[in-house]
Amino acid sequence: MTDKARLANPNAIINTKYNNAHLFLGDGKKVHIRTGNKTIEHVLTIVNKHTRKLQEDEEFAA
Repeated sequence: MTDKARLANPNAIINTKYNNAHLFLGDGKKVHIRTGNKTIEHVLTIVNKHTRKLQEDEEFAA
């Protein structure tokens, strides 16, 4: 995780011990990702896809 990502997501924890990730987004939604053999870059791409959609919705509502 980059320093910029850590600053933007201070509560984010990355643990490679388990084969899944549970995300709790700002709008209260939960995202569960089965990480399996995915690289951290691929997992972050999936996370960015979901958070980008949330950000677009917030910007549209403003």
